[in-house]
Amino acid sequence: MLFAIYLTESFRANGQLDLVMLTGAVAVPASIVLALFVPSIGATPAGWRGVFVHKQQCAGAVTLFLVTAIHWRPNRALQRPLRAVYVVLCLVLIIMSQSRTGWLLMLFALTLSGSLWLLQRLAAKDSFFLMLTAIPVVGGLIYLFSLLSSMILATVGKDPTLNERTVIWAAAWNAVLQRPLLGYGYEAFWRGLQGASKDVVLIAGWNLSQAQSGYLDLWLQLGVSGVIVLALITLQAGIDAVRSFRCTSNSSFVRWCIVVILCNLVYNIGESDFGYLRILWLLFVMACIGLKKEAEAAHSAC
Repeated sequence: MLFAIYLTESFRANGQLDLVMLTGAVAVPASIVLALFVPSIGATPAGWRGVFVHKQQCAGAVTLFLVTAIHWRPNRALQRPLRAVYVVLCLVLIIMSQSRTGWLLMLFALTLSGSLWLLQRLAAKDSFFLMLTAIPVVGGLIYLFSLLSSMILATVGKDPTLNERTVIWAAAWNAVLQRPLLGYGYEAFWRGLQGASKDVVLIAGWNLSQAQSGYLDLWLQLGVSGVIVLALITLQAGIDAVRSFRCTSNSSFVRWCIVVILCNLVYNIGESDFGYLRILWLLFVMACIGLKKEAEAAHSAC
């Protein structure tokens, strides 16, 4: 978090996106090279993982690299074709990761990016009308998904338990209820069969290192206070997004911040990344601070 604060204080919006692009320009090609030529490191029978710990993290991080490429503003002629190559490499790596979570996250990110771009281009009245129209449509789609969930999950290779996630969630929640206020300490819960995670590991049947949910893991580690802090950060980011969405000269950067934050919130439903020293959490903190700065600038300008 301190490093994220340092980056946001040291670089302007475009400079921050430049750094993320540079990181992806190293990580994405390196991941593809490892998967193709050193598969013992960069690939598994379940899919490519590259320089990342597992394929889900690979797909999640590369999705944010892809989002950054979409919102990044090239300032040189050569950068435009290079960005196109970069986008293709990101798509290839996400697809070859075979992570269904990553595929859905990519679709969500691209749809959200396009929707936010459209809302910023429309007049305020038209945007408000479009949002009101979208609410029943989205609600209907969610209801339809609930009715067809079994068939849809089977199509993407998942069972009704989401590969035992629901079983793990229930066991982890029971552990949360034993220490709901203070939790077990940062990275102190998952100790295999030797620590407090014993019951969850035995129920799952394999050596877990996470609750398959960032929200549950945060509660297990820091207690309810950690969840409240995350909720307050997210709430503040939402307020800042509304304040800066239209009255800003960095509209593309504001969209990037919103997409990064929402992608993290969605990703952590089925994976754990909140508070860990990983690229997704770093970008989440940077995006929240970025929205705060843009909201303050918008308030001064308007």
